Amino acid sequence: DNQKIFRGKIADLIINNKNKNKKTNSPVSDSKSSKNSSSSEVSIKISCFNKIVSQDFNDIYEIAEKVGKGSFGIVYLVINKILSYKRAMKRIKGESNDKKDIYQEALNEISTLSNLYHPNIVRFYGYHDQNNSLFILTEYCSFGELYKDKKLPHYQATIVMYQLLLGVNKIHCEGYVHRDLKPENILFSKIDEDGFFHIKIIDFGIAEKCNKDQYVTAFAG
Repeated sequence: DNQKIFRGKIADLIINNKNKNKKTNSPVSDSKSSKNSSSSEVSIKISCFNKIVSQDFNDIYEIAEKVGKGSFGIVYLVINKILSYKRAMKRIKGESNDKKDIYQEALNEISTLSNLYHPNIVRFYGYHDQNNSLFILTEYCSFGELYKDKKLPHYQATIVMYQLLLGVNKIHCEGYVHRDLKPENILFSKIDEDGFFHIKIIDFGIAEKCNKDQYVTAFAG
């Protein structure tokens, strides 16, 4: 029975990936809230990487808790005050001399994620700059990192690796190189009805757009 479920899961991933690849990139909100959210989040996005421009960030989202911290800044779980859906919000403080590289990486992440739409790549919803800080909104992955304490049985590990390869293939097909793939940058977004994890690739700060015949030789990660 487990083998049947496993084979069926691989087949589902192949079919879903083919269906997703037929669609054009779409940076709008998730399917469950796409209609409702047009009155708040989607309506205040314009071109230029979905910049949120019309309101104070604190008028739209409430900070629920801190979920991560690093040299780049702090990641919070935020909740939309109107529709109650959850997002991850990365806050990067101002473009001072000692943080200029981090700020530029944040801008690079915005640019890169705006061109990537795939079920195994973290979904980008917009950004906002306010009070000398940059706020990046992405989907919230509530099951943590692959790095932390996920000792997976072989069938789970196979599904995770297959999803990872699908995501990396999408990145490469769009002409990008991630350059920092590691367990800390793979998040679990949900568990399906059969108990399998769904993964998302995150952290595109040092990703690089490459020409077809270009090689990336610089050390990174």
